[in-house]
Amino acid sequence: MPLPTEIEEPVEILEAVSRQFVEKYQITLFAGTLREKKGKNRSVKGFLRHANQFVLSSVYDLDIYDRIGTGDAYAAEIITGFIEKWSDHQTVEFAIGNAVLEHTTFGDSPIIRKDRVEAFIAGQTNDVIR
Repeated sequence: MPLPTEIEEPVEILEAVSRQFVEKYQITLFAGTLREKKGKNRSVKGFLRHANQFVLSSVYDLDIYDRIGTGDAYAAEIITGFIEKWSDHQTVEFAIGNAVLEHTTFGDSPIIRKDRVEAFIAGQTNDVIR
């Protein structure tokens, strides 16, 4: 199945590619992040395709101290959401919150507590956690 040729938005491309990927390889979940840079400002949002649903997270500004481990932090929470049977929306929001917070710590070991991630995605935390 070829990709649509007149898609301008990265999200639309991602939605089409993820749909084709899960259909072709018969997988359950397809997830990742989309980063954007405008001048000195950086932001990120997460996505999750689960069955026929495609879910985007909120967009978060990034304050990058260290990017190492941020993908692992995102993936770990996607897996957690699947195991815990969270909704797709809750899963992708928690995963991107964890990844954003991991940008503010040093090293390749996501160590952010669940309550800190929950507070962050609810808008109730400091910008940097160390």
